[in-house]
Amino acid sequence: MRQTRGHAFPSRRAGEEGASLVEVLVTVALLATAFLALAQVATASLLSLRGSADRTTAVAIATEAVEASRQLPWHDLGLHQVTHAARCAQSFPVDVAGTLREPTLCLADGGVTDTLPFTGRNGDYEVETVVTTVPSYTNARRVTTVVRWEDRGRHREVRTSSVVAGVERG
Repeated sequence: MRQTRGHAFPSRRAGEEGASLVEVLVTVALLATAFLALAQVATASLLSLRGSADRTTAVAIATEAVEASRQLPWHDLGLHQVTHAARCAQSFPVDVAGTLREPTLCLADGGVTDTLPFTGRNGDYEVETVVTTVPSYTNARRVTTVVRWEDRGRHREVRTSSVVAGVERG
């Protein structure tokens, strides 16, 4: 081995190929950092996609439930009167007519029109449909559907509401 400038190892000369150990380590560290960042972005994207799919499913379920209620004959559309029950009056705003303003779902005797479990491709949902009167209208009812589910330990919900008028179909 030839010794140059008093060193045991020859230095690189211009035009020689190869990389020093420090250059290789710096490159590996940069690549590792980039791959970790990509993995975090991919994980966040997958979680966001899952949450979006859950919400889309919940909206579809709620819309379907409201539309099913709208298809019922007027007299078959279930109705529970909303009252000034102590638990309702303490917790929720009540207007002069005695009906709770939307989207509160507190009914006399604690009853609701319908509560059903639903299992979709993205998980389990609870579907609650409530029918109440609409203040100032004698032949109108509000159908409110609430779809609830759990997403990574957090409770989520989607609410859909529609007013159905008592019109005779010809």
